[in-house]
Amino acid sequence: MRPGKPTNRTAMPLFNGTTPRGLKRDFPRVSVTHHALIDSPRHQGGGDRMDDVTGLRASRRHQALAAAVTLALVATVVCVVPIASVSGPVIAAFLPLFAMAVLLTDGITAYLLGSQFVISREPFLASLSGAYAFTAITVTLQLLMFPGVFSAQGLLGASAQSAVWMWVFWHGGFPFLLLSSACVRRQTRIDPIQPNRLRLVGLLCIGIPLLLAAGGAWLAAHCDQLLPPLIAAGGSYRTLSTGPIGPAIIAINLVTVIAICVSGRFQTTLDVWLAVAALANLVDASLTLLGSARYSIGWYAARAASVVASTTVLSVLLWEINRLYRGLQRAHARLQEFSIRDGLTGVYNRRFFDERYAREIERAKRTGRPLSVLMVDVDYFKLFNDTHGHQRGDECLIAVATAISRQAARPGDFVARYGGEEFVLVLPDTDRAGAATVSERVRDAVSALRIPTPTPSGIVTLSVGASTIERPPPATDALLRAADTALYMAKNSGRNRVCFSDVAVPAS
Repeated sequence: MRPGKPTNRTAMPLFNGTTPRGLKRDFPRVSVTHHALIDSPRHQGGGDRMDDVTGLRASRRHQALAAAVTLALVATVVCVVPIASVSGPVIAAFLPLFAMAVLLTDGITAYLLGSQFVISREPFLASLSGAYAFTAITVTLQLLMFPGVFSAQGLLGASAQSAVWMWVFWHGGFPFLLLSSACVRRQTRIDPIQPNRLRLVGLLCIGIPLLLAAGGAWLAAHCDQLLPPLIAAGGSYRTLSTGPIGPAIIAINLVTVIAICVSGRFQTTLDVWLAVAALANLVDASLTLLGSARYSIGWYAARAASVVASTTVLSVLLWEINRLYRGLQRAHARLQEFSIRDGLTGVYNRRFFDERYAREIERAKRTGRPLSVLMVDVDYFKLFNDTHGHQRGDECLIAVATAISRQAARPGDFVARYGGEEFVLVLPDTDRAGAATVSERVRDAVSALRIPTPTPSGIVTLSVGASTIERPPPATDALLRAADTALYMAKNSGRNRVCFSDVAVPAS
């Protein structure tokens, strides 16, 4: 009567797609399977690009938000251009705060992109991480060399021209590295790199930009004779704006914006926000050159655009982490549900019953409240299977489980499949009278399904064995043994009935 494992496993449509007497399945079913998890390409270490930041399709919300940021940048340029060269207030603390913001945002962006590279093994992410690491280091070195921040002349042996040359290396090097990243992405679009080359590629893609930043700092600080002066004694860099270097920086930034837009075509979230970051960097360079002097309106507005350039990709990375975390929570919840549900009927499985029943026993011992258990068995189920086949047998078990579940109405009540055609109901805070009422409701609910079967009654019926404890039991399994004994009594008495058995209490 009680097989060790359920024998009917294949869930089929309930009686050829119909439900007896309008019965609907109202218990939760699990939508994830063990095989689906194991067979997924990402689980096998493959490159399902749609699961990471490089392959996530840009949603309409992201596109609309990116368009709004783009319009804000364009509006800023339109508003600032007429007054870009107007001198603003000299705020001594502004530059350190600005540099710290860029350092933190670009540093975190570089770290997150590098972490994505280690996971996905896509060199494009490593090269992009190197570009943001380059910016983080360069802006830090520029701050150290900026006159009047840490010393009158600047640190690291800086001259009056060092800080402005670091700005040139920054705003020329970052778009160049973005272009390089786009080329790397185009060359390695098919397959991720092999694990044994992971460290080498990471060192090249991230180490080379860092060396470029260090080399640029050395040139800016120690090669005054090789680099032409770009800034006058009063802080004006009109020479930079009118000479060939300024237009060259604008040109490389413009080419980068166009290249990212054309190559990515705004298909992925990263493509969209990389284009916004490149545009913000172009606005930064343009307003700086239009400002023509430090602490002008254009100079301040350019720093704001620079912050936009450094935060856009970080924002999408943080959004991606949050999305993955929410997905992980949902998957974990589904797996938990899958682990405690019977695969056929959807009620709780034997594993859940064993754990929950033990807790209910302990609670009854602690509180002194009554606890009832009903053991339920489908009458003549083997005959039903032999007559109608296992497919109809599965459908019958599903219908019976659903009907039983509907009688476990209170939040603490639960139903589990105990084995084969046998189910168990646990009813906390339920005395003998309450257990008798629920037992009859369960039996009547299944009889009301009117499922035909070649038995004396002509329909599928249940035998129910019930037992109740009014005080703490002498043993954990005493209540369950008593309910099982009552079930045998019901079956031996002709089936389709409810029998009670008292818990045996040893003499003290």
